[in-house]
Amino acid sequence: MKIFLIISIFCTVLLFSSCGSKKQNASIPDLSQANNMNIMFKMDFDSTSKMIIKTVPIKEAKKMLELKELLNSEPFPYIYCASSGAMNFYTDSTLIYSFAFNTTPELRHIAYTYNSKLIAVTLSEENAKFLESFKKQ
Repeated sequence: MKIFLIISIFCTVLLFSSCGSKKQNASIPDLSQANNMNIMFKMDFDSTSKMIIKTVPIKEAKKMLELKELLNSEPFPYIYCASSGAMNFYTDSTLIYSFAFNTTPELRHIAYTYNSKLIAVTLSEENAKFLESFKKQ
């Protein structure tokens, strides 16, 4: 009986302390009030060595929802990488949140500050291509 009790307690502890194979997603800011956004891409440098930025405005709710979904991803371990662009979400003309991203294959991620912490999540190859598709608009 004593052995059964010990085994039961051990199994219960193991059940509650076991880790899943999937990592928990990072906290995501509330973007529900956003009604428009801009995607900014670092394009190149001009003749005076200033960065050329291409800005693509997004007002379609469906596209905004798809872009918000990019934030729901696995944590990314390399959080101090250079970015290749940014996404800014607005309510009318008021900035709600800004996210930096990198679509380079070995550095694909989205980074942002939330609750005073720097957070980075992975950006899949498919989602990086989706994000890059806005560069052609």
